[in-house]
Amino acid sequence: MNDPRGGFYPEDQFAVVLDRTIADGSRRYFLQMKDTTVFRDRNRLATCTPASSEEASELQTADLIAYDTFKLLHGAKGGVLKARRSLESMFDKNGFQGCTTARDILEKIKPKLEAAAVAGCAPNGFIINLTHEWDANTGTL
Repeated sequence: MNDPRGGFYPEDQFAVVLDRTIADGSRRYFLQMKDTTVFRDRNRLATCTPASSEEASELQTADLIAYDTFKLLHGAKGGVLKARRSLESMFDKNGFQGCTTARDILEKIKPKLEAAAVAGCAPNGFIINLTHEWDANTGTL
């Protein structure tokens, strides 16, 4: 939210649209972040609305990105897959990037992250601030 390469202003807010079929848990976390006074970016969270892809065309784009990303992550059998042109055409149009971490690494670092949370962290909760920097490449604090 605060990466200057994204082109956002400090007063900009984010409105989130979630697929209605999976919205409950994600919406709960969104509202929890928005209501947590020590969460630095709570003022940047605007609304979180469940919808269907027929009601919100943004979800159709999100489905395309999720599907192609899944194929890139799971479809290569010893070879390298390239993104489809429709997805690749979005890469240079925004300031965002994605990354992935294997589940076993996430499971290994989860207790460290929860323990390093400044304001505490409920099990499976979101982490407000860390007392140390986390290195995503090595999974160390």
